[in-house]
This record gives sequence, structure tokens and C-alpha cells, in this order.
Amino acid sequence: MRKLMYWSLLLLWMGIMFWLSSIPNLRVLPVLYLIVAWLDIPWPVLKTSGFALEFILRKTAHVTEYAILTGLWLQAAKSTWLWSRRRHLWTAFFFSLAFAVTDEIHQELTGFRDGRLMDVGIDSLGIVIALIIGFVLFKSLKDGAHDKQQNS
Repeated sequence: MRKLMYWSLLLLWMGIMFWLSSIPNLRVLPVLYLIVAWLDIPWPVLKTSGFALEFILRKTAHVTEYAILTGLWLQAAKSTWLWSRRRHLWTAFFFSLAFAVTDEIHQELTGFRDGRLMDVGIDSLGIVIALIIGFVLFKSLKDGAHDKQQNS
């Protein structure tokens, strides 16, 4: 049951990413303005910033969405295949990076967006962050299980 859940979440996330990458002129600031207004949060920096803040938010979104994608790949691989931790990490890396490349190609083919090699690099930062977190979590979970066995 967990395997189905992890694969479903992974495919859902990839579908959301695919859909978002096909939206022409996608901007983060207008959505952030709505959220801040709805939550009634006074955030003066949003009133004075423009292109620079939009750029930073968009690139942060790239890192975040690919960190999530890689984490979902790790969970799906771990729930499906009885491999070494290293092989799960490499699987998540390879498929997340492949998705980053194909996503930029998809954006280029939409006619409304530009595919950029720089974005693949930024996506890779999110992938690496997730792999480091995944490596640390796998190691700590493995060490925790090892400690439980020794105490039994």
C-alpha cells in the first residue's frame, strides 16, 4: 500500500510540474501578493521589489520543486526495490535530472516559454540538497535500527 502511495505522489508531483512548466508568463509575485493579502500579513518588501525579487523567488521555486521531486523518487525507489542506499540515491538523482532536462525541452517546445540550461543547473541544486538530506536520513535511520538491534 505504501508503494502505491509513494508512486502516486511522485506521478502527481511530476504532473503538477509538467502543467506548471506549460503556463505562459508564469510569475510568482502575483500569487505571493494574493497570499500575503489574504493572510493580512504586512510585508513591506513586496511593495517595493520587482524583477529581482521575482527572479529570486522563481529560482527558489526551482530548487524546492526539484528537492521535493528527488525526495519522492527516493521514497518510491526505496519502497519498491531492495537495493543499497547508494543505488536508491543514484536512481533518484538520475531520474530527477532527466526530468529537469526534459522539462526545459518541454518549455522550449511550448512556444510560450524558454528552456534554459541555467535552470537545469538550478534544478540540480535542489536535487543535490535532497540527496544530501536523503543520505543523512538513510544513515540515521539505519544507525537507529542498528542501535535497536544491539539493545535487544
